[in-house]
Amino acid sequence: MPVTGFFSPRATETFSQQEAIRRAVQHGATIQYDSAAQSPFFRYTDGQGRGHEVWFEDARSAQAKFDTVKEYNLAGISYWVLGYPFPQNWLLLENNFNIRKRR
Repeated sequence: MPVTGFFSPRATETFSQQEAIRRAVQHGATIQYDSAAQSPFFRYTDGQGRGHEVWFEDARSAQAKFDTVKEYNLAGISYWVLGYPFPQNWLLLENNFNIRKRR
């Protein structure tokens, strides 16, 4: 999930991927992709002059994590925050894994 406030660790915020992209567009920020972290991010300065760094998930970063699960034959996946819309996630899960519900 996106986290902002990197330049001021006391002021962090969590929001959806769609909100991350909206803020990048709003502030004219260029979304970059960190190949080591396998995650997109951007930096911007808000109207009060505060710097922000936003990291978030996209289909590429989710796929990189799923590839790691398969590479190491891990038994499962856990998510930090659910409840924010990320429709690509469910399609990627279905394309990468056999999902079974436990009863």
